[in-house]
Amino acid sequence: MVKRTALLLVIATALLTASAAACAQATDEQVEKAIQRGIDYLWSLQQPNGDFSPDGKFWWTRTGFYDHGCEAIAVCALAVAGVPLKDERMKKSFERLLGLELNFTYTRSCRVIAISRALNRLDREPDPRLRKVLEEDVRWLMKIQLDDKAGNGKSGGMWNYGVGNRMGDTNPDFSNTQFAILALQEFEMAGGELPNSPFERALKIYLERQKPDGGWNYGWLNAVRQDGTPALFDTPAYGAMTAAGCASMFVIRDKLFSGLGCPCRGGQSGRRPDRIDVSIDQAIRWLAENYRVDESPRAGTSTTGTIRASASAWPPA
Repeated sequence: MVKRTALLLVIATALLTASAAACAQATDEQVEKAIQRGIDYLWSLQQPNGDFSPDGKFWWTRTGFYDHGCEAIAVCALAVAGVPLKDERMKKSFERLLGLELNFTYTRSCRVIAISRALNRLDREPDPRLRKVLEEDVRWLMKIQLDDKAGNGKSGGMWNYGVGNRMGDTNPDFSNTQFAILALQEFEMAGGELPNSPFERALKIYLERQKPDGGWNYGWLNAVRQDGTPALFDTPAYGAMTAAGCASMFVIRDKLFSGLGCPCRGGQSGRRPDRIDVSIDQAIRWLAENYRVDESPRAGTSTTGTIRASASAWPPA
């Protein structure tokens, strides 16, 4: 997975490499320096044309790759880190990203986040292309969210890798789903408006598929190992997906229930369903009890082990 494997997520990596005790003692200055090291590393990868990979591909196995995955996630990381468009290096890569044909949920979501962050920082009227590409990407993401009948009702509201590419008809998962939800949130934070329906559908599947211990796993329905056992659906929850699921639940709760309490109707303020808060509390408890900064627990021995399990299960049965 791009989110957990790409070296380009160095900003997150820099913040997670220290031990838990060291992180508790980290100063603002240390955090800022860690982020800057991540930014500097990304610039060291930039190609003359603005790409961040020699061939325009992010290779996640020997045969599997995401077209322009490095470009999408690198520009996304730089935008989130606050690098402005007036930086000529950022401008070059941003221009490159705007013109790319992207057909994966991951890459489209990263571009939505990057453009949204850029729009929030511009102190002048933005280039019309920014809004155009942004709105096209959001429409694309909204369109490919699976309907409620997908997977016999076990995948409705989720996202898979995308449409129009060699992995378009694959199982949906909670990793692609998280990226899409984050992108839709960033779009609204940049002034866009969305209906509640995609968030309501995602909420339903997150609640239904949360494990009894409060975590989430990767969520593929049909992927099997060579011995025929389920690869990613019935496996235990693990750290990376539980953190992603918890974050998604916060986003969904803020979207659907942020206005409760004011104004009052009939003398009483509304309240959100208790199940949402219980779900988030359970996820936080799982993370508090199990999460480590040096590996993703309950997914084998590490995050790398999770990736290998995902790759070995490809293609899904």
